[in-house]
Amino acid sequence: MNSGSKVWALTVSEFRIGRRLLRTWLFIALACVLAGYEFWELTSFHASSSFFSASLGMLNPKYSLIESSATLLLIFQIGIVLLVFDIRSRDARARIAEALAARPFSNLELLFGRVLGVTVTMTIPAVVLVLSLSLIAFVLEVFHAPFGESLEPYSVLSFLVLDLVPNLAFFGAFTIILTLIVRSGLLAAAISIAAAVALYMLILFVPAHLVPTVANATSAVIYASDLVPEFANGWVLSQRLVLILLTLGLLFEGALLYPRLDSASRKVRGSLGIGCLLVAVLVQSTLITKANSARDNFKRLAALHESLAYQPRADVEHIEGTLLIDPGNRLDVDYRVSFLSPASGTDELFFAFNDGFDIDSLTLDDQTVSYEFVDGLIRIPFSATDAKESHLLAISASGYPNTSFGYFDSALNEYSVTNTQARSLSVLGVQKALFRDRYVALTPAVKWYPTAGSAYAEDDLERIPRDQFT
Repeated sequence: MNSGSKVWALTVSEFRIGRRLLRTWLFIALACVLAGYEFWELTSFHASSSFFSASLGMLNPKYSLIESSATLLLIFQIGIVLLVFDIRSRDARARIAEALAARPFSNLELLFGRVLGVTVTMTIPAVVLVLSLSLIAFVLEVFHAPFGESLEPYSVLSFLVLDLVPNLAFFGAFTIILTLIVRSGLLAAAISIAAAVALYMLILFVPAHLVPTVANATSAVIYASDLVPEFANGWVLSQRLVLILLTLGLLFEGALLYPRLDSASRKVRGSLGIGCLLVAVLVQSTLITKANSARDNFKRLAALHESLAYQPRADVEHIEGTLLIDPGNRLDVDYRVSFLSPASGTDELFFAFNDGFDIDSLTLDDQTVSYEFVDGLIRIPFSATDAKESHLLAISASGYPNTSFGYFDSALNEYSVTNTQARSLSVLGVQKALFRDRYVALTPAVKWYPTAGSAYAEDDLERIPRDQFT
């Protein structure tokens, strides 16, 4: 019998044991009651109260799984902990510990099989529960019930495919390792449940820009959208890779700690375990570094544009041009900007322009001029003989517009609020612009066309008059 067959046999055996446990069915019943109540609460509140409460109106039943998926995930994480915490003492009580020790499989195969078994035991009822809620919501919509609406399909798929198995497998392996270290099932269970709750709370109160680096629920990273529904992104896949690597590392190291001798190389197994854990730490560190780098770059750009906010600005009169849009891939633009020189003298003109573009050519009054385009600012040496002198700026550029550019002077942004605050603001929109293969929406704030001055304090009308142009 090869390793795969041994692991599968152990998985099936553990699943059969788990489904015969009274606590399994009690927990499944409790999970169904809690999930059903939350689904009913969100649905009924929207139906009965949304017409007079904007807050309750935001609880669209279509997105009820998105609102409750993190809680549902926590419930099943606790469930797998309660199945695993006494797995070794359960063998002793059932008088099969010696029989298991004598079987021709390695410690690693034993742990893999048992973790997979309890994961399947919890995954099946979770899948059935979510699909049942989806079916109920669909039926309510089909029969035009006064409440209820079909669940957003991408939220269902991402929860079932990306969230359930990696999280349950990790907490199963984590709990087994704790039982081997602390030698107390109850203490291991308490620590594991505390860790699950701590992760749940961390996601609520961590700064919003760090949520994609730690969130174990896809709904915490990807906001629901009818315009651009999304199953996964790089942040979600990377974080699941971290969970999988941590699970593998814990299982490899657990095989070393398991009080049973086998013929496998301890050195190789230990090295593989440490390697998986180190790679997981490396990927997690890279995610956090990338998120913090984006925050630092946003703050740097905000400071730069703020420092130039009240410099003399040109008065744009007219913008015309052509755009060639390849949705999700490329935007080619050709602009002609007619403007009057600043009322007060200046030796340099500033134009804000999205930093995702590369400028192919730039002329001023049909003359090639030297310019600098860095950090979303076009700097052009300039001298005018008369104030309010008319000029023509021609720009040809191409690239993928940076949809995170702009709104540097916003009172709230993803770098200044916690995830809880960000979720409250999500109904107002969290994207500055969209440039996807299915939908394109470019707002003026991301500067997909050049505007006079920097991209800061443009609403400070007492000091910077509104630049009206056609």
